[in-house]
Amino acid sequence: PGRCAPAGSRARHRPALRSLGGGSRLDGPLAGAAAAGRGMLLRCVGLALLFAGPAAAYQPACDGRLPLLRRAPLVASSSAVAAPQSRASDRQLYLLFGSRFVQSIMRLAMGPLVVYVCGDMACDASSRGQLLSSYSLGYLSSQIAGGALADRIGPRLVILCASALGGACTLASASARSVRALCLAQVLLGVSQGPLYPTSIAYLGPALPPSKRAHASTVLDLGITLATLLALPFSGAIAAAVGWRGAFRLYGVLGLAFTALWASLSLDLPSQDPPPTPAPAAPTSS
Repeated sequence: PGRCAPAGSRARHRPALRSLGGGSRLDGPLAGAAAAGRGMLLRCVGLALLFAGPAAAYQPACDGRLPLLRRAPLVASSSAVAAPQSRASDRQLYLLFGSRFVQSIMRLAMGPLVVYVCGDMACDASSRGQLLSSYSLGYLSSQIAGGALADRIGPRLVILCASALGGACTLASASARSVRALCLAQVLLGVSQGPLYPTSIAYLGPALPPSKRAHASTVLDLGITLATLLALPFSGAIAAAVGWRGAFRLYGVLGLAFTALWASLSLDLPSQDPPPTPAPAAPTSS
């Protein structure tokens, strides 16, 4: 911009100008109208090419007759730079969806399976209540501590350890030989799963821009809903087919398989929060 097009360039494009006007000169009153029409047409072509893409730039010639096109330098836009990071955060979001899904299945499994457990072991109404509440007791005891631990050692490592311990405790539930041992395994399962909810927010929240955080929260809650829809009706069917111990073993293997997936695909995501604004310096007294 700001430089005149060389005369040779204008001369090379004059045949194109004449072809747009019909290839002949017009005299009299029609000459001005034809020149104005050609100028308007060329300006429309230039504007169309300008808005066709970032690589085309419109530069009018000094004499106003012919628009010249030149290639503008390609500049990496902020959206192109942020695209790989956005894909990485989306992948981590669906990994956390899997974490919520597996966690909820292991949490809800005892509800349908308690009927089969009490059919195999001698348990009364009080024992049933203990079996159903054991997970919540452990979950309550570790939720706050798990969030504090994520702040200290990082949420990615906490989710990895919690998923591995959850799978191991579910397998231990399958091996319990008494109601008391099964209650203890369920308490430990709750302790291992308590940190997952606050830690998932600490893991993904800062890595997402504010415009995507509501969508991410919906996806995570969808994992809980989907697990509820599957675990409650299918756990009883699995227990009827392979026994309640087989159902716990299946869910324990699922938890360990997700642990391996998390260990191989999870990343430490950079924060998307803007840096804090420094506080203004206090005025010094002279």
